Amino acid sequence: MHSQGADKKTRRTKAHTHTQTLARTHAHTHTDKEQKIGRARLPNYKSGYAPGWQAIGPPHMRRYLRFEGDPASSRAGKGGVGALMKRIQVELMQSPAFANLLARLTGMVCLSSKGETRRFRAGLDYTVATYGSMSEVSRLNTVWCLVDDVDDPEDTEGERLTADEKIAMWAQGEIGGFECYIEAEEDAVAEASDVFRMDDDDGPLLQVLARSNTLSIVLQDQRVMRFVKYVGGGAPSSRFDVTVDFEVVQDDDECAQEDGEDGGEEGAGAGGGE
Repeated sequence: MHSQGADKKTRRTKAHTHTQTLARTHAHTHTDKEQKIGRARLPNYKSGYAPGWQAIGPPHMRRYLRFEGDPASSRAGKGGVGALMKRIQVELMQSPAFANLLARLTGMVCLSSKGETRRFRAGLDYTVATYGSMSEVSRLNTVWCLVDDVDDPEDTEGERLTADEKIAMWAQGEIGGFECYIEAEEDAVAEASDVFRMDDDDGPLLQVLARSNTLSIVLQDQRVMRFVKYVGGGAPSSRFDVTVDFEVVQDDDECAQEDGEDGGEEGAGAGGGE
């Protein structure tokens, strides 16, 4: 007889196993090969359209595929990469245990979450910075990413790239696929669908490079926008990711502890002065 807590722990363990399975088997890169995406191949506009995957637009703001199928289909050996990643989203990254881990790492309390499983196809997909991507409250962005940045013995001679070469391509940023954070003007007034155009003198606040089997955690302040740079056709693969955004507040206990530490230091300084 299993308790409910044991069942939840089992689901989290299985979800963690899925991250290792996807990273180890490179199922995402095999999907690209089957659909002839990446490596400077001209993709078909509908490449990747499959059961469970939905095209997301409108194109002047974003274009990528989102998995909206049943994550349970992965248990029956169906659903492919999308179903496995959806389970990671629902059973791991949107679990209370993951929220508790984030609280310990960041000192922030997670109030609610919103997530999606995405695929940015090489030569096709992107998001752009829009005023609608800003939030009235601070958000904690967590993103688990998968790209092709490893040696693959199944590569043909003509397209073979080493792991170091692939990592360098993603790191240089010329093929895109990275996530970028930029700050909007303080006095800007615009519709949510308006595209933000950055001046030449402005630079990003942060760029998070695409690396496989990595988790990024970023606190997105108010008036900060984010976008995923267009994945170029010459990229080694598509960018697959699971993104979960948490609405957060500062932990009151953490704040009280910091205030106590600050007060103690000031008191010691004043005493020493006397």
